Amino acid sequence: MKRVQEERGSALVMVLFIVLVLTILGMGVLSATLGGAQRTETRESDVQSLHLAQKSIDEAVAAITTELEQYNDIRPEDLVSTINAVLSKINPENKAVSTGLNDNGIVATANAKILNIEYLGSSGPSNTNYKLRITVQAEVNGVVRKLKQEVTIDTYPDFLKYAMGSESNVIFNGAPYIRGNIYAGDKLMLSNVAEYVFKNKVGHQPTTGYSVIDPLNGLNSEITVQSLNSLVYRSGGQEVPYQSIDINKGGVVGQVLGANVRPQDIKIKDHKKFVQINVNESIVDKVVEAIKGAGHTDELTRQDIRSHLADLVSHLISQYSARFEMMERPVDGIEPNYPSDSADAAKMVDYEKALKGYNDQHALYVQTLNDQRSRMSSMAGSAIFKKGLKIDGNLYSTLTYKPEEKDAGKWFIVDGDLTIDNSGRAEAMNIRGNIIVTGNVILSGKVNMDSTMFVMGQTKVQDATISGLGGKELVLISRGEILVTRFDSFQNAAPQTLDAFFYTDSTAELYGVGSAFWLNGGFFAKGDLTVNAVVGSAVDQNDHIEFNEHGAGELKRFNVTYNSQVFEDQKLSLPRVQRVNIRLGELTLQ
Repeated sequence: MKRVQEERGSALVMVLFIVLVLTILGMGVLSATLGGAQRTETRESDVQSLHLAQKSIDEAVAAITTELEQYNDIRPEDLVSTINAVLSKINPENKAVSTGLNDNGIVATANAKILNIEYLGSSGPSNTNYKLRITVQAEVNGVVRKLKQEVTIDTYPDFLKYAMGSESNVIFNGAPYIRGNIYAGDKLMLSNVAEYVFKNKVGHQPTTGYSVIDPLNGLNSEITVQSLNSLVYRSGGQEVPYQSIDINKGGVVGQVLGANVRPQDIKIKDHKKFVQINVNESIVDKVVEAIKGAGHTDELTRQDIRSHLADLVSHLISQYSARFEMMERPVDGIEPNYPSDSADAAKMVDYEKALKGYNDQHALYVQTLNDQRSRMSSMAGSAIFKKGLKIDGNLYSTLTYKPEEKDAGKWFIVDGDLTIDNSGRAEAMNIRGNIIVTGNVILSGKVNMDSTMFVMGQTKVQDATISGLGGKELVLISRGEILVTRFDSFQNAAPQTLDAFFYTDSTAELYGVGSAFWLNGGFFAKGDLTVNAVVGSAVDQNDHIEFNEHGAGELKRFNVTYNSQVFEDQKLSLPRVQRVNIRLGELTLQ
């Protein structure tokens, strides 16, 4: 009995010990649980504060975008003052941002504010990239996070950022070769059959491959479309329906766009964000610039010019003639015929009188022509040339502004058509200047150009070799169609390259089938842009074209290489934009 009692006491101690151990363990678990919950809550607050800070960044960017969109047709030279006006309106420091977190019953305190939007200055070609820095702060349950976001605003017309593009459909038939970015405002449509017209008959030539979009300067070219359904292709001609491309299938992408194009090189961009140009308003800008000087704005003058675009030159002569040098092709006299009967005194008197009048008029003609030739070889101010101008090496052989005058907003306005024709001459003709043409333009032969040209009518580039004057180029913006033709069709060697950017407010069709089309610059259309191209040789066989893809060293008959130097070369002579482009840059967590 005594032993049993002793054992009962020992059991009690053991029970108490176990209870103590379990209590300690329980307290440890409880402490760990409470600490973990606290850490989890802190981590959640940390994540929520970051999300809230990002929301504040988004609100600041949206505010900037909304304010800038109220300024239609922004002139590049006005962008700095426009940005400052916008920032002064939306930049009250410590502006609160609605969080939406305080009402969820979980977050005790949450607040966010835009601390500052700072203008950092300009960079890039011609200092036309304008940089901002947005600073925001967010706090959730005592956890504070601060973010800084860089934003870049530019006024580049978007068409100058692409090797090829359209605000509508881009249609590549056959095998064009392109180095540079592509933009399709509607659809990018690809096929492996080139279409052409030969002796009034429509032809179709299948190609082994499709378009090839290769890298430029070590960087992959990008293809911008509106949606994944906007990129379509077909294997065959018009009788075959298009089908969508699954960009996740790299093999298909490489097949129809070239082996160097990766799925990630295909970008989706809403066309509403495309920075368009306004050709008419750009012409108004440049005319006002010619009247008032570079960088000057005068809304009354703008309204006056805008309302007289249809009769631009006559209105300028009537109201602003003092601002322009007036030029016109002089008229030569007609030499009188010598009398058949020199013994007839009366006839001889009349002849001598007519001859004197002719000699006087001819002397004035020669003097005026020589003066014009001299001035046109070294232009210094804005000018109007009345009744059309033909520069063909006969009466006129050049139009050359001094470089500093071209960059200072001086404009040469042609009333009527402009023809620059240097056909059949080995030595190139030089053209430097900013030009507005109220009629049509024809370019032919070898021409060295450093020019931005606005054309109110149509443009024909006929068997032209356009090289950059002083390493620069031509930027030609045409309200009407741009037709590019070559008389040296079926030449199976690399052709001369055009150093130019072309833009048309119309549609465009380009061919590298019988002829060859090589461009260093870009081509953009507001309407559909259609390209038909083959690779190799093309031989005229009287009633048909004989194609050989392996002939002529597998010559790329349609070859476009983008030239980014245009922004630096042409500067403020480039057209105005309807809206600015806003890009997000580096994001920094503090």
